[in-house]
Amino acid sequence: MSSDTGIRRGGSRALSALILLIAACGALAVSQPARAQQPAANGVSITITDELVLPAGDPRIGKAVRDSAGNLISRPGDIIKYTLTAVNNGTEPAYGVEIVDPIPRGTEFVIGSAAGVGMTITYSVDGGRFFQPAPIMYDFQKPDGTIEKRHVPADRYTHIKWLVNEPIRPRSRAVATVRVRVSLPGAAEGAGQ
Repeated sequence: MSSDTGIRRGGSRALSALILLIAACGALAVSQPARAQQPAANGVSITITDELVLPAGDPRIGKAVRDSAGNLISRPGDIIKYTLTAVNNGTEPAYGVEIVDPIPRGTEFVIGSAAGVGMTITYSVDGGRFFQPAPIMYDFQKPDGTIEKRHVPADRYTHIKWLVNEPIRPRSRAVATVRVRVSLPGAAEGAGQ
């Protein structure tokens, strides 16, 4: 998993933070470990963890789902849950914290799975240039020339953004989660959108 963190400051005493989390791991046949921590200049850090969500009766339950290096081992159809935790280790509240997470190559967003208490969640289908609330719709032209609104399919989502609506107080955290479905075996490890 590769991550970049950027910080934006604002106000005289209050800290404004922009956490850009780029969780660009290849959650595929073998993916890089998703346990990463990124410190920020204002005391906000982000921790990313991944977890393979196995259905009842899956023969892998109770067995290792990581290789000896800690890489998650998954196969097409598997669901991976990412937990993104922003922690304010500073002495002042952090305002305007955003977590932006690209959907890893070889996976597709599980529609309706992004969550975060006290957060506004928006989505991108254009590589993270523009974000909008769900559901994202597009105009489909039917053979008779009429236009019909349709939902953008899950495999077209490229990024998810969580805006923490309230400041993160010192020694407090905000937690966001999302699930993706592995769609391609053998894609390049660590390659993001």
